[in-house]
Amino acid sequence: MQYIENQREKKAMYLFESNRLKSYSTRRIRQIVKQYAENAGITKRVYPHLFRHQLITYLTKQGIISPKLQLLSGHSAENNLVIYRDLALSDVADEYEEAMKSFPIR
Repeated sequence: MQYIENQREKKAMYLFESNRLKSYSTRRIRQIVKQYAENAGITKRVYPHLFRHQLITYLTKQGIISPKLQLLSGHSAENNLVIYRDLALSDVADEYEEAMKSFPIR
């Protein structure tokens, strides 16, 4: 949040802007994300849209309901959020399987 506040104080036109006060191209944003991932030792493919997926999946796991997620994410239809719910359910399925290994009745 501090970054956003700094950008507001500078009266920046863009959330992310170059030293020339121009917006970054989508290609440049991908390059920056890739470089940070490499610097952090992340070997998995990382791209800007992945952050959106991660955030919405996380919020789904936290119990945020679909209409609210639709509003936050800008999805035009609630059906577009099904993939995130399915991702969260797959995590629950893994936890369920693990928990059932020690279930007292077999």
